[in-house]
Amino acid sequence: MKTPTINPEFQSLIPPLQPEELAQLEANILADGCRDPLVTWQGVLVDGHNRMAICLKHKLLFEVVEKTFKDENAVKLWIIRNQFGRRNLSSYDRAKLAIKMEPLLEPAIREKAKENQRDHGGTAPGKPLPQKSAGVNHIETRVEMAKIAGVSHDTITKVKRLEAHASPVTLAALARNEISVNEAVQTLFPQKPHVSHNSGNNEWYTPPEFIAAATALMGAIDLDPASSSVANKTVKAKKFFDESDDGLTKEWSGRVWLNPPYAQPLMSNFASAITRKFKEAEISEACILVNNATETAWFQEMLEACFAICMIKARVRFLDVDGHPAGAPLQGQVVIYMGSRKSEFTKEFKKFGPILQHVF
Repeated sequence: MKTPTINPEFQSLIPPLQPEELAQLEANILADGCRDPLVTWQGVLVDGHNRMAICLKHKLLFEVVEKTFKDENAVKLWIIRNQFGRRNLSSYDRAKLAIKMEPLLEPAIREKAKENQRDHGGTAPGKPLPQKSAGVNHIETRVEMAKIAGVSHDTITKVKRLEAHASPVTLAALARNEISVNEAVQTLFPQKPHVSHNSGNNEWYTPPEFIAAATALMGAIDLDPASSSVANKTVKAKKFFDESDDGLTKEWSGRVWLNPPYAQPLMSNFASAITRKFKEAEISEACILVNNATETAWFQEMLEACFAICMIKARVRFLDVDGHPAGAPLQGQVVIYMGSRKSEFTKEFKKFGPILQHVF
């Protein structure tokens, strides 16, 4: 049997095993043999690098199966996807794999868009297929990348910064899962928390009187798609998504409370998501607490879809992790309501400020 060829570029896509993992794999193979066949493409190894090295070291037999791929790009994508499915990877390793996947996914998404247009008769005979803008392709790539990797866009962005600026010691600690991505970022890029970033893993949370009003209006809160375990002690949503879940990639339903992260592009992405999901009846109603940034595109997008809005007469004093009021933000806030019960919204929220109802 001919030994498969090693392609260093393919091998570099696979996160190395920690010493204890490698030792355990070697012990398993010595005890039970190489139970899983190696996978090759045109004689080049694409899965089983560690198993083959151990078998060659101990002169053990192994099986090889040949797999068919369209091209090298398809091989690389398969290798990365295979790691997500077979390895108990840390968030750091998953984000690193996602970064490697990014340039490979975009051509596949572009080709899929062309196929969809052809399947649905999107163009007249003799006319070229319309191309999606680079921005749209990039957004779809990021969403698909995060979904496959099982981490949030924010985690991927943080790991990109760490890979560019962190020391080898910090990167090694991340690889050994001794520190988290958030801990490394906070150490390398210390920042004072700001109340405009008041959702998810940020340290500022919604005052309970707003949650009480939303609950009285809607009857209950079924979902908070941008939250955390700490925040949900107040919100008491039946279901919530935190930063690691990435609510933008999940299905929503029912009555929604949203206090989104204000950093871009997350603010715009959550605004577009909740507007679309309400218009398409994926959710039944929603209360959204945001800055009164009337000049922004994301605010105008939600404003066009809402049924009423509460112009909060004082700046909201968000809470810290201990439940104590923090300093007031530099900008005022509003509560946007998407739903049909405008009179009930007025009743529950008028104590916070004037209510404007949208006339369609």
